[in-house]
Amino acid sequence: MVISKTLLKENLLFAGDPEELGRVFSKTNRALIRSNNENMFVTVFCGVLDTVTGVFTYVNAGHNPPVIRHNGQWQYMKMAQYPIMGVVEDLSYSVSQLQLHSDDALFLYTDGVTEAANEERRFFGNERLLKALTVSGDSASEGIDGIYGAVKEFAGNAAQSDDITMLELIYWGSSEERKESYENSQGK
Repeated sequence: MVISKTLLKENLLFAGDPEELGRVFSKTNRALIRSNNENMFVTVFCGVLDTVTGVFTYVNAGHNPPVIRHNGQWQYMKMAQYPIMGVVEDLSYSVSQLQLHSDDALFLYTDGVTEAANEERRFFGNERLLKALTVSGDSASEGIDGIYGAVKEFAGNAAQSDDITMLELIYWGSSEERKESYENSQGK
């Protein structure tokens, strides 16, 4: 449903404030329903990180729950999840916020990761994803490469049945926190 990306992007451009994400999602949902003769739907996750404060503002419309690393431990985000877009008109989507701290990470992914099947038709699943994240490395690229490798190894020769898309964001702290950390490491 390519139009969903276009509508969401257009509505986001005019929102101006992360607190408006819920309104943007509602407006996009209404527009999708009006132009949805095929009865298609889309899951959407959108977030905005304030790099100064570490506040991550987001809305989830039926997408897989992101995984967060805090104090070195990975866990699925506990969050309100709202319905998918393009199905029910006049939905209100609420904005949620999460405070990130230095070295916290967010891992976002499509269902092609957790629903990747092996030759026995078993899914990679949520638990394997958590286990793979714990050994996937410290950088975002190592994390994504590690998860992709774990999914491919699990699937073996089974055909890929869905897209596999991932994004890892690591919050290194505010510029003041990074400066303080650097100065401490230099003995100042």
